[in-house]
Amino acid sequence: MWANLGLLYIHHQDYELARQAFLKAQTLDPDFALAWVGQAFDHKGYDASFNTTTLLEHAVGLSAEVVSIATDWFLVSTLMPQAATS
Repeated sequence: MWANLGLLYIHHQDYELARQAFLKAQTLDPDFALAWVGQAFDHKGYDASFNTTTLLEHAVGLSAEVVSIATDWFLVSTLMPQAATS
């Protein structure tokens, strides 16, 4: 639930609230891959210089299935930002 809320905050470009939601999700379940992927999305939104690779690698180690979908979206949003918001 917290990770989903974080994704909603990212959609609305409220990166501070997204960060808080993902941290809460990670605290409640450190093995929940979507919380780590969400944190990578969040960092991409407010700090383009942040290297998200470590966060995504950690998430892949937890659950490759969940992360593969999220990583595809992340790559699309990086290469074509206008496509990710439509």
